[in-house]
Amino acid sequence: MCLVLLCIACAGAAYQGIRSTHDLKYPADEDFSRDVAAAETIAAGHPLSDPVYRGEWLWYSPLAPALVAVAASIARQPIPLVYSRLGAYFNLLIPLALFALVASWWGWLRALVAVLALLYLVPGDGPGWLTASYSPWLYPMHVGQALFYLALLAMTRAWRTGRLQAFAIAGFLLGATLLAHTAPALLLTAAMVAEGVRTELRGKVGVARRLTAYLVFAGAALAVSAPLLASIAGHYHLHVKNAGPGVYVLREVHFSRARELWMPVFTPSAIELVTIAGFVGLLRRRDSLEVRLLLSVMVTAGAFFLYGYVAQTEWAISRGVITIVPTHHFWYYLTALTAVVFAYGAGVIADLLGSLGARWGGAVASVAQHAMPILTALVVLAAILRYPAFPLRYDFRAAEASRQMFTDPDLLDMYRWVRLSTQWDDVFVAPTNLGQSVIGFSGRKVVAVGKFFSNPYVDWGTRLDDNVSMDRYLRLGDFDRFLVIASKYRVRYIARSGRLPDDLLTQPLLSIAWSSGPWVIYKVGR
Repeated sequence: MCLVLLCIACAGAAYQGIRSTHDLKYPADEDFSRDVAAAETIAAGHPLSDPVYRGEWLWYSPLAPALVAVAASIARQPIPLVYSRLGAYFNLLIPLALFALVASWWGWLRALVAVLALLYLVPGDGPGWLTASYSPWLYPMHVGQALFYLALLAMTRAWRTGRLQAFAIAGFLLGATLLAHTAPALLLTAAMVAEGVRTELRGKVGVARRLTAYLVFAGAALAVSAPLLASIAGHYHLHVKNAGPGVYVLREVHFSRARELWMPVFTPSAIELVTIAGFVGLLRRRDSLEVRLLLSVMVTAGAFFLYGYVAQTEWAISRGVITIVPTHHFWYYLTALTAVVFAYGAGVIADLLGSLGARWGGAVASVAQHAMPILTALVVLAAILRYPAFPLRYDFRAAEASRQMFTDPDLLDMYRWVRLSTQWDDVFVAPTNLGQSVIGFSGRKVVAVGKFFSNPYVDWGTRLDDNVSMDRYLRLGDFDRFLVIASKYRVRYIARSGRLPDDLLTQPLLSIAWSSGPWVIYKVGR
């Protein structure tokens, strides 16, 4: 019965996801401009290249773009279309992986409760990049969430069995999680280190075997995550030149809105009371392996989130303090783990009712023996009552924004021309918004994009200044000074709104390659 209800719960979520995205051709979000560019670069055969800067290396987690590039190749469909629709199917791995994890920890009933809580009871109307749940969008954090649960499951099995093969699988999944998203990889690493320290302090296993297990785990993780680590650590040596991606603060998690964010957590409700019961129960059973792992990731997520508040202070800003990962990603995992704690709380309450019923005896005792199935049935009923509000969540409404992508026929024509008439490594001078949303989106290179989406290991300020200077020289008709900067980046095209001065077209190295409406693309060189 649990599996049947699990399938129904997942089918209900998938129905809304597929219904909202089945006709989309382009995903509408700044994150997807970055990710589509990465997928196009991978599809062009350059998986270690920066998606928008020629000559630079990969810097962002590449697993989701790689999945899309492979799926698009198999399906023979455009990458933006696949990015728009694949998430509705792939993200079903999130509830399935959570079910597998909790079932291995505490049984099928609590696993079903955790899935129902994650899908229908905990999220509310929060957007998918802030609140963990099922989403029809293939954001890297959603791919990371599914792998996070599977990696926790593998880590549990590794510590329980002590087998080297199990440690290798756990390391493999940690490496894959890092390729998907950094935040869950940090949480998993913290849990693994905490359990390793505890094992060392207790010293129950031979030193040689423990050391071998650690090396196997670390070796597997490093081998799988090597494409990303080779770039950011091997090539860039983790030397940050653009703090933009690290200092980005989502408005919902800004310290000034802390009351608004935290108030629902402390507002009494049936969900909150069950969650509190679960947290108290976890603290009382903190000697068990699964509880230790869960508490480790919760404490680490909470610490990173609070550190994000500290990083927003004037004191921290004046000293250049940045966050490793934007703060909202850790709130995302706190909401995900709330569903797990809620499920455990249901079990705690069921055990309490069972023990009380045993004292009273008679019919009460017989009913109390089935407290967990009864509570699970109540959670199922609550999910059914909440379901009508499920398709009204932000993530499903956001599909309308995707339908507005490229409704401007001139920009659509520009996108198509760039895709068909230029090479993957051709560099454009363009305004940062156009460079990100059209040129980069098409898989081509630009001089500069927005600060928060620019490679943190590349000097964004210099690129932006050069981008602005080239545009100024063009407007002034100073083509020679333009060429001096353009040669640095091997600029091949200029994309802009409005035509350049007519006398510039007398230059033998400048010609109109395409135009439509107010938009013009000039070719530089022969």
